Amino acid sequence: MESLSVIRKFYKKVGRNTRCGSRTGQPAAERTAGNVRHGFLKHRFLSFTGYNLPNRDKSEAEFFRSVKNLCDLYGLTEPDVSGLPFPENISAAHAELSEKLQEARGFGCYIMEDEKRRASLTTAKRYDTGYNLYYIPVRPMARIGEKPELKPLYNMMAMLLAYLLQVTKVSYYRDYGYVSSCYESIEEWINEEEGGDDGYHGAQIAELAEMKSFGDSFLHVLKKPFHKADFERAIAAYRKSACCEARPLEVAMEFQKLINDYPKRSLYDSIPAGYYGFNEFGVIDADQYLSFYWGGSDELNEVFFDMVNNDLQESGEQVEPVSLQWFDKPQEAEKHRFDFEPRLFPLLIELNNYLYEYDYAKKHH
Repeated sequence: MESLSVIRKFYKKVGRNTRCGSRTGQPAAERTAGNVRHGFLKHRFLSFTGYNLPNRDKSEAEFFRSVKNLCDLYGLTEPDVSGLPFPENISAAHAELSEKLQEARGFGCYIMEDEKRRASLTTAKRYDTGYNLYYIPVRPMARIGEKPELKPLYNMMAMLLAYLLQVTKVSYYRDYGYVSSCYESIEEWINEEEGGDDGYHGAQIAELAEMKSFGDSFLHVLKKPFHKADFERAIAAYRKSACCEARPLEVAMEFQKLINDYPKRSLYDSIPAGYYGFNEFGVIDADQYLSFYWGGSDELNEVFFDMVNNDLQESGEQVEPVSLQWFDKPQEAEKHRFDFEPRLFPLLIELNNYLYEYDYAKKHH
């Protein structure tokens, strides 16, 4: 198909590079990442060479307390850096311990500060998102909304998606972001084409118009303040409705449990600022693999995923949630546990798989 080959002329216009990954129940899927722009955690990773500390003695003492605490937990010998001046002593001790931890446990350590700590060793482990795209299709909501008998389903799903937008901070394709920039590039290219007599070009134009008009109107729906009680009432109304089915009800109820346990939790709460540094091959940002997108027919969807796949496949690293353990105080055990993420991402896959049926099925209910 011509559009799939021609698209390669402009896919690099998309804002940030990323890397390909496997598919997650979607028409196509690759992984994505980029520089962390969301500083939800007020932590900083320090580089001590030449670093101007406001209280050197206090910071140096704190650091070496954390050295002892880390070595006590993992049974490591404390580095002997007594012959080195500040800050070389800290840099050398950190480098040695990080190498030992990497060999023994598969992860290193960092020098970090936050509102309470000035210079503490901290270990970090990453949650594996599977290098997948978690793209939530919006067009199915247009199809569901066309059927008055599915109004209870529409209301329940709209509130669920509002939670993902407002609380989990999933990017939306009609707001500024990576997916938005992809669609803008596609629209620019399509508008520059002369079109053909097979109707393919016209179908793309029509789909772009619907993508924008419904996407903008639905965004207003999603931005209405989310309240857990309203979502619970919507689930109850759907359960009593004639259109109730087990599958969407189960998905909604699992999200309800997640919201009860983590009412204000965002994915970005587990992505510390400064953890992901420069990578010469590019970094896949969270908004590049977790986002709402239009979905839609082959006329537009194939072009979209061809662009995304080409753009993301060269990146060297993906921004993923990170679990931190501070050693400013003695630690009795390793505490790298993920709780929110192992529940969120599988639920997103279940949600997407259900919505895709409305995106592609010719007959809904």
